[in-house]
Amino acid sequence: MDKKTVAGKVSRQLGQGRRPASPVVYGKVTAVVDGYLAKVLPDSSKSDVTAWLACSATAGDRVVVIKNATQWVVIAVIGSGSPGGGGGIGGNVALLYEDALGSNGDITLTQPAALFDRIEVFYRSNDYEYASQVVWQPDGKRAVLFVNRGSVGSQTMYVKARSVTISGASITSDMGTIGEGQVLAGSSNYVAGANQIYITCVLGYVSPETTGFAVPGPANSLSIGTVISGTPPSVAVSGTPPSQVLDFVLPKGDKGDKGDKGDTGAAGSPGAKGDKGDKGDKGDKGDKGDKGDTGAAGSPGAAGSPGAKGDKGDKGDKGDKGDKGDKGDPGSAACPYRVGDILETTNATSPAVSWPGTTWESFAPGRVLLATGSAGTTTYAVGNTGGAERVALTTAQLARHTHGTSGGWGAGSLGVGYFRADQNNPSTMWSASQAEGNNESHENRMPYQAVYRYRRLT
Repeated sequence: MDKKTVAGKVSRQLGQGRRPASPVVYGKVTAVVDGYLAKVLPDSSKSDVTAWLACSATAGDRVVVIKNATQWVVIAVIGSGSPGGGGGIGGNVALLYEDALGSNGDITLTQPAALFDRIEVFYRSNDYEYASQVVWQPDGKRAVLFVNRGSVGSQTMYVKARSVTISGASITSDMGTIGEGQVLAGSSNYVAGANQIYITCVLGYVSPETTGFAVPGPANSLSIGTVISGTPPSVAVSGTPPSQVLDFVLPKGDKGDKGDKGDTGAAGSPGAKGDKGDKGDKGDKGDKGDKGDTGAAGSPGAAGSPGAKGDKGDKGDKGDKGDKGDKGDPGSAACPYRVGDILETTNATSPAVSWPGTTWESFAPGRVLLATGSAGTTTYAVGNTGGAERVALTTAQLARHTHGTSGGWGAGSLGVGYFRADQNNPSTMWSASQAEGNNESHENRMPYQAVYRYRRLT
């Protein structure tokens, strides 16, 4: 079954007194059956519909589909693939006009015809014969929209037509209805009549090879989102055309001049207490104010450095004793010790607690300090160590001393500390002595008192 036969079959089925019940829709061909039926997935649906093919189409084509009370009909191929953005349909095709029932009057396009390489006008007759005309370089052109039906058996034929002019964004009738008639065997009969041709859809096409040109999309709508202070300055675009949002990051400008004092506004609700601000510069001394009520006595703070002595003020009246104030934050004094200085104390708390930001180490535990320099034959440098807690004396270190002895003549054993000459052999002498002591070391330290000793590192 060829295209012309299918178109005629579809037109006759649509013309059985049934008018379209839904507008023109768009979809994608998922399959072609027997060459004259197609499975089409409309853009707004999740399931296929079966439609008559009034034009040549293959699987994957984007198509225009119309529907009467019971039948779907594919009337045009407008591209391939998924719908794009811009132009009303997508890709290089734009929907310029649609009316499911059709219009037999002047129509207005959504965009000027001059923007397109060609436009295709889809239309029907008053008895639902469907057709279309393609007009190249359409702006300022005239086109004749016509349909015809013939029957060889009855030797009858009629032609219905309408002449239109395409200009700017309008399509207007320029000659009304050209004519409608019926030719009988051996004679002719021409009958003019109005309201014969109805325009249902107009598509605009842009050839892919048209360099630097695309189907214009709808005007973009921009709105301001957030504006924050920061550097570097930037702007971020979010959202999908034609509705997008701009978010700005802008650097803080220079401080402006102080404005005039405004009128006092109505008192607002108290806000949340803010963080304590930095201490401001000292202002000029103001006039002496009235004596205020005596405030509550605060807890003593850490002693600060003595300030300069101020002028003696007038003696004020004695005020009532105020309530005790909240304890103030403890102050901090500068550390008087340099890096490398030694601190000795009986306080177990590390000096780093008393002077935050400094670091200390325990220094030379179990040793006494000695000044640098020369003493006698010895020179002492910083870092030298020496000495011992206990000492075992050598023989050379003993004080010089003597041991008493006593002697005589005789024979036999000798007691300790005695000597004896052999009376039988006067040239021989015996003596006896006994060793004493345990070779132990002795205490070598001066009397001491232990304290905490620290050396400052940073």
